[in-house]
Amino acid sequence: MKKILFLTFLFVISETLLAQNYLISFTASGQSPTIDSIQVSNLTQRISIMLNGSDTLHLMGTVGLFEEAIKEDKLKIYPNPMNQSARIEFENPGSGLTNLLVIDNTGKIVLKHAETLEKGYQIFTISGLRNGHYSIQICNDEVIYSAQIVSTGDKNSKPYLKYEGNYSVNEPGNQMKSLRNLIQMPYSEGDILLLKGFSSNYSRIITIVPTESQQVEVEFVECLDIDYNSYPVVTIGNQTWMAENLKVTHYRNGDEIPNVTENSEWNDLRSCAYCWYDNDINWKDDYGALYNWYAANDSRGLCPAGWHTPTDAEWTILANYLGGEGVAGGKMKSTLTDPDAHPRWNLPNTGATNESGFSGLPGGSRNSPFGGGFYSIGLVSYFWSSSQRDSGIGWLRSLVHDFSYLSVLSYEKPNGYSVRCVRD
Repeated sequence: MKKILFLTFLFVISETLLAQNYLISFTASGQSPTIDSIQVSNLTQRISIMLNGSDTLHLMGTVGLFEEAIKEDKLKIYPNPMNQSARIEFENPGSGLTNLLVIDNTGKIVLKHAETLEKGYQIFTISGLRNGHYSIQICNDEVIYSAQIVSTGDKNSKPYLKYEGNYSVNEPGNQMKSLRNLIQMPYSEGDILLLKGFSSNYSRIITIVPTESQQVEVEFVECLDIDYNSYPVVTIGNQTWMAENLKVTHYRNGDEIPNVTENSEWNDLRSCAYCWYDNDINWKDDYGALYNWYAANDSRGLCPAGWHTPTDAEWTILANYLGGEGVAGGKMKSTLTDPDAHPRWNLPNTGATNESGFSGLPGGSRNSPFGGGFYSIGLVSYFWSSSQRDSGIGWLRSLVHDFSYLSVLSYEKPNGYSVRCVRD
């Protein structure tokens, strides 16, 4: 009876592998060698999960199959994807003959191995798999395990499985060496995934539309202001941008930026200033601060070291890379909308896909010369450039809740708008 159940299980596994079924693993580079965690957001289906940096993301049309097969996480395969070889570790609860099968994505068995094993943690090395997506099945009288592996190996190689030995379950301190878990997430072809990797004070955003299993390199870049606020960053084309609005209250040399709260004072100001929307610091983490043009372009430096307020030309490069001003806005807007809690857009969030990873959010504005009041949080985001039309007017860009445009505007320099810095 067990053999029949096992064959049925293999058939189900093979059928699943024929659908979209991708493994995404992660590696760190840049200013940090490790990934602490990865937040994965399916922007199309509006769902998110959090992974450890060593986990493998398993994208599936149907979630739940392998959760039953790998109970208590007692089977580990690493590295995954593999190149020349990988290590297989699993817990064997009893002694006896164990069969190991390697099945390709057509359901063909490409490797069979039988070994009499003692109780304990078992270690095998697999090598020689051709480029492709495989299921590894382990079966004996006690357990049935299943996991998947991606190989990027040589097409002319020959698959081989070698038994490396075991260590006792009961020996103090012994545990499986891999920390890599297989974490499932629903996925349909064409879904946009936003990956946000964290490592200490670093945070990096990457967007992908998977069409195959892959390893994603997360390059960490420091974006830390003088107040020790750390910002996620995203590379779009050849530019690297902050993926949150600036919220610093000091220049790079430590000088304090004046926080102007009175509407009449803000309205008449022709020097550096910042504020929080509605003079409420509770908006700080959601939307950052609002700065006038003078603060955004002061010679003491508003942006973190190695970053600067973008020129009008740099905003144009971004828009052109994303397909032009008419569609760039939708690709730059966060997909968070009503009824999500702030930070988010009011409905309708027209054209928003955030496929660029820019994650634009509507921090509103503080206007001058119209009394110095606050307007449009949830509806509009305005971003200063360092360029000026004339001595009293600066160039900026805006995103709006009911348009997919990235609009080019020029307004009075005393107005309070958000700032996104770009890397030098």
